[in-house]
Amino acid sequence: MIQIDRRKVIYFEDLELNELNISGNYLLTEEEIIEFASKWDPQPFHLDIEEANASVFGGLSACSAHNFSIMSRLLFEREDRVKVLAGLGIESMRFVSPSSPGYRLSVHHSVVEKRESQSRPGTGIIKSHVQLVNQHGAVVIEMFTSALVAKKSNL
Repeated sequence: MIQIDRRKVIYFEDLELNELNISGNYLLTEEEIIEFASKWDPQPFHLDIEEANASVFGGLSACSAHNFSIMSRLLFEREDRVKVLAGLGIESMRFVSPSSPGYRLSVHHSVVEKRESQSRPGTGIIKSHVQLVNQHGAVVIEMFTSALVAKKSNL
């Protein structure tokens, strides 16, 4: 059975500069950290509790690719779905602090710049500030991204 996405769609014109949108409440587990790292980043401090305790992290931590994947998923699952046509790039990304088992993660997203596309009528380009944040308010990942977004006039 095909599931239809019934979330409200947000277009270029609907996006307000510096309006903070918070989404997600993702619980990170030890099992998931180990499973993801086993496949994609098999560093000892992502896989083994003893190695992790002796590492600079002081305990098991999710790898950066895992944190980025969680961030991407939470952005997609926001209450209102932005009509993104294409990602244009990540201008900067910082891994600010580790994430550990038991952390509850959310995404903080705001549009910091927007302009109409000169080369693609009916679209606009947005620059966003995106943070993956834990339940204590600590930033795990911070990045600035650009995306091509549909305009209502393109319908």
